Amino acid sequence: MAYPPGAPIQACEDGTNITPRHISVANMATTGAVPFAVDISDIGNRYTPGNNFTIVLQGGTTNIDFRGFMIQGRVMADDSPAGTFDDGSATDYQVQCNQDTAATHTGREEKTMVELLWIAPARGTGTIYFRYSFVDRYEPTNNMNMFWANLTTNSVMESGAGGDATALHSYIILVVILTTLLMFL
Repeated sequence: MAYPPGAPIQACEDGTNITPRHISVANMATTGAVPFAVDISDIGNRYTPGNNFTIVLQGGTTNIDFRGFMIQGRVMADDSPAGTFDDGSATDYQVQCNQDTAATHTGREEKTMVELLWIAPARGTGTIYFRYSFVDRYEPTNNMNMFWANLTTNSVMESGAGGDATALHSYIILVVILTTLLMFL
């Protein structure tokens, strides 16, 4: 099982950990290999500010089940929330935290995959990454709790920031053309 209504608001308020806050859990995350995965390949290694992207949470390469999750985009420079999630007509997740900056499960049923809609932050945010947790089971009466917390994805750069080669190349060509024109005036 997982906490039925999704991660409680306290999971948003703990700073940077994105740790489950199940009432009777000792909050000792499971160690070892994480059998779940977050696929941000729709974003790639660069995001375009304001664009929508699909993020896929899945039961790893073997499609094992998970019951709960929480994920939030973060700014690399200061670890503040980045971007928002849109739950639209989704039934398997809901938005959470201050201004919909995180997504969490809506029920304790088993899932092998959840697709999330993430809206990239405004221009000037810089490099971001995602911090997330997965819950395999939450059974307080049996003291059978298994979750992985405080996990992170690779970083994703803002398109047009941090040395975007295409923009730099275009700028250099423009300077060369203008310099050539000025020489003939």
